[in-house]
Amino acid sequence: MRDSSMQHELEASTIDPFLTAILPMILKFVSREYELPTYTSSVETPYSQFIADLGLPAPGGIPELLLHRLGLDPIVQNRAESILLIKPPKRQRNKWLVNTTGSGKTRLAMEVLTLHLGFYLTAAQDGSGLGSADLCVLVDSMLADVVPNVTANIEGPRQQSVFDDNAKIVAKCFVALLLARAYILRRFLKLASESGGLTQRHKHAWLLFQLLPVFDVALDKDPSDDQARIMNSDVFAKLMRYIIDKNLPLQELNFILQDILEDIFSYVNRNFRDGKVVFVLDESQVLVKKHTASFKSATDANQTRPLLREIVANLVACTDSWPTKAAILGLGTGISAQSIEEAIHSVSGKNATHEVHTEIGAFDTVAAQQTYMRLYIPNAILGSSSGRLLAARCWQWLRGRHRFLAKFLVELIRAGFRAPHTVLNAYVKKLTNCTLQDADRYIEEEEDEVSGIDMPNVYPVLCPKKWPPTLIITIAQVVTCYLMRGVVSIVCGEDEHDMIYLGVARYRRSNNSDPDKNSEACIDEPLIMLAGTRHFDVSLKDTDTVTSTYQVLGSRIPEHCAPFNRNGWEEFLPFIFWCFVFCEPRRLGDVFNIIRRPDLADEKVVMAMIRKDTNGDVVVHSSAEAGPRPAAIRVVSNGEKKIEYTKELYYHTPFSTMGVVEPIQTYDGSSSRPFPEQWIRHEANAPGCFLPTCYAPDSWFHLQIVGGKNHGNLITASVQYKYRRYGLNDDGARRAIQSVTPAHLGDAKLKRARLPERVELTQAELDSLKNDLKNAFNSIEGGTPPDDMFGECHVLRVVASTIDLKLERLDKATSTPKFQEELDDSHPLATLNTEYVDSILKKPRPQYKLTDGKAHARVDGKDEEDKEEDEEPAVASTSCAADDQPPLDEGEDASVEAVQSEEQTKGSTVMPASDARNGQAPVKGVEDPGANDEDMEDISAMP
Repeated sequence: MRDSSMQHELEASTIDPFLTAILPMILKFVSREYELPTYTSSVETPYSQFIADLGLPAPGGIPELLLHRLGLDPIVQNRAESILLIKPPKRQRNKWLVNTTGSGKTRLAMEVLTLHLGFYLTAAQDGSGLGSADLCVLVDSMLADVVPNVTANIEGPRQQSVFDDNAKIVAKCFVALLLARAYILRRFLKLASESGGLTQRHKHAWLLFQLLPVFDVALDKDPSDDQARIMNSDVFAKLMRYIIDKNLPLQELNFILQDILEDIFSYVNRNFRDGKVVFVLDESQVLVKKHTASFKSATDANQTRPLLREIVANLVACTDSWPTKAAILGLGTGISAQSIEEAIHSVSGKNATHEVHTEIGAFDTVAAQQTYMRLYIPNAILGSSSGRLLAARCWQWLRGRHRFLAKFLVELIRAGFRAPHTVLNAYVKKLTNCTLQDADRYIEEEEDEVSGIDMPNVYPVLCPKKWPPTLIITIAQVVTCYLMRGVVSIVCGEDEHDMIYLGVARYRRSNNSDPDKNSEACIDEPLIMLAGTRHFDVSLKDTDTVTSTYQVLGSRIPEHCAPFNRNGWEEFLPFIFWCFVFCEPRRLGDVFNIIRRPDLADEKVVMAMIRKDTNGDVVVHSSAEAGPRPAAIRVVSNGEKKIEYTKELYYHTPFSTMGVVEPIQTYDGSSSRPFPEQWIRHEANAPGCFLPTCYAPDSWFHLQIVGGKNHGNLITASVQYKYRRYGLNDDGARRAIQSVTPAHLGDAKLKRARLPERVELTQAELDSLKNDLKNAFNSIEGGTPPDDMFGECHVLRVVASTIDLKLERLDKATSTPKFQEELDDSHPLATLNTEYVDSILKKPRPQYKLTDGKAHARVDGKDEEDKEEDEEPAVASTSCAADDQPPLDEGEDASVEAVQSEEQTKGSTVMPASDARNGQAPVKGVEDPGANDEDMEDISAMP
């Protein structure tokens, strides 16, 4: 029989006095009347009563949505319950939730602890201060005697004894931690049972006790000095220290813990139907990265293990007596299933495997985000024109992980719902250092409502200074890809878990048909992209950087085939147009060599970015200076038309991407239209549109005339980007002109529609698109130019090449102009003046010269003789429906050797989401469906 004298002495000298001191604290949580302090608005607004009725927990004076409505959402409760479900025939007692920071792991674990009695342990505390610091103290302070990196620091036979000593140090400290929790829980259950019986509500109360272990003694009458001292500290951490200081043998501590747990399970079995106790281990990635080589694997003598292995080993050991009643739920940021497997492999055993969950829910649909917003924003606000726009802006900027929206709602509530658009702008500014300008009219109206906004608990979403250099390059490429084309990147390879850990990527639900792969790692959140763009473009000032958007795009030109499946020239030149050339008024005759319309040369134009908001209002943002004010046009949808002005617009706002290549989900959920039609109707919310191959032009974007009698007129630039070192033959030149001519829009798409019903459907679609192009500016006052300027579709046709393609040619036999029909089209035609663009690009470093093909650094280390034929790689187009595609012409080669960018980080593969969803393998450097295949036909014509 065990000698229990040490247990009696511990309880008499330490435990009982401590529990007596915190008795008022325990009784408060046990009491049915106990409620957390709630938030009351400090400013009187029409919505003060609405805020009070929400009953938002505010333990630190600031609303804490993490604690609001715990246990009241049946959908979240079902998700929490399903996580702990044990699937036969395995005994999966160890479950892990892994995703990025702010994705909702902790909230889901809290929901689990409202369903089942348990312990909430966290290895790191965030800004909210929720949870006891006992495990943090243990990891940071109590393990000073643990020998690091044993195999490197200790030689010979002593290694095993050092491993054993390290394990014993951790075991004694961690068992003391569990013992402190167990003693307080047992007293909690005893008092609750005596006060009327244990109920489901007590599970919630015990969770709150663990989340708020520091008590406000002011709530008690005349507490003694000892009570005040103890309850104003972390009671769990303090009792843990007391137990450790007693220096009891590890075996005795384990015996005592088993006795206390036996009592706890007895209470659970008698009072709760589920009969389960859950041990939650939050922020477990800290334990994976601590003491990585201080502990030895129990099954492999040549392998070391991190601290996580010892913590889980002790949890498993102390609950082995209740294999069906105890469960372990680990939460981690950016740790892989392999890391978990390696850390705890020798713990779980053959019959007690672990299970990793990465898809835990997010605001990935408009409906999900709207439902959450309605809980916290009055209907009177959401139903107004300002509120509808606010909801749309939240979808545009805050979709993705839960924290982005939840933190904004907290700041909006703190402001009393005053100036919601100003609050959103300030919030995004604090997170990304970017200023949004997609609600200027409302911002101006709100100026008198709020003078200053303080957001002390909002921090930047990214901290690039802490990133590894190689990862910075990879992330810069991903951000640039999203910025230019709105392509969601699926992250694969060695970088995946680092990106999750750093908060750049997240796991989201996968559309993959593989049932074993229910989630995928992706970088797709606008806030992350905005913060990344801001960081990498600021770094343009550093001449040595390779991560600015400018240099990432420029570095892709020599390869000609970008690592993100795009033609490098087709990305670089639009970026230069949008961000360097047309960011201020420029003469058309300076930027372009205008063919057949010299009268247009003196017209000055700037980039124009058009969007339609949720109220049906079309807004034209322009960076033009019109006198003292930048020009911007606003059209009200109810028929009242007026001109307003907004501030200068930086290129990365108000749009989360500069171009689109696929249909996007708009705020109203409509994404059924083909995206060129979506864009030309101003519904795609992007300044530019990269068209699929079968439509012919590479991209569209809008320009606005500044000054003169045509001031405010808008035109669409239809551009074909020709990256060339050699000229075009006649057929190639004709096709280049036709590719930007509205009359030939979609010729390839129509040609591929062989079935009669498909031909009819395709023709109707193209007719509709041409009509939209023709009427794109009709609703904008002063926006539509005369037909005799830019043709009936108001299009400027541009063939932008590194060399002069000499589109005006004479037939030597007849001395008549070639391509007469194409050149005489009513829409003016132009080529790029590369010398002028080079003069604009003198300051940025390195300089990528466009003239005479000098943007291309070299070709296999040597120059070649000029040729007439096209040199671009042949790629079979896949942008249209499969049944629309004709067989390849004889001589065409559908394969292309993948060209790998030097910038691509080794061990990491990033591919567009569309490819990943279709089950295609990641291919670096192969052009995607958006790449123009017109030059493929040029190759087929080569002798």
